[in-house]
Amino acid sequence: MDADMLSGLAPQFENWDEANPHAVLMVRRGKLVCERYFTGEDRAWATSLGRVTYHAGLRHDLRSVTKSITSLLFGIGVDRGWIDDLDDRSFHSSLNTRI
Repeated sequence: MDADMLSGLAPQFENWDEANPHAVLMVRRGKLVCERYFTGEDRAWATSLGRVTYHAGLRHDLRSVTKSITSLLFGIGVDRGWIDDLDDRSFHSSLNTRI
C-alpha cells in the first residue's frame, strides 16, 4: 500500500459534504491499513446532535447501516461455505434461538 496515496484520501472524504462520513477504515489482507475519523453533522433519530468529532470510542446511532453489515457478513459466510443455504428452515430456527 502506498502511504502517500492513503494519506491523500482523507481530504477527499473531508470535502465530500453529501457523504458526511463518520470514519473510513481500510483493510488489506486482514490488516488495518488506514483508519481516519471525521467531524460532521449527526442525528439521533430526529434530534440533531450538531457537529460531532467522531473517534474510535464514540458510540452512536447506527440504524440502517446494521442491515448492510449483516448482509455483507452473510454474503461472506455463504462465499466461504460457512452457510450452505439461506433458505434452509433449520438455519432460520437456529438463528432465532441465538438472538
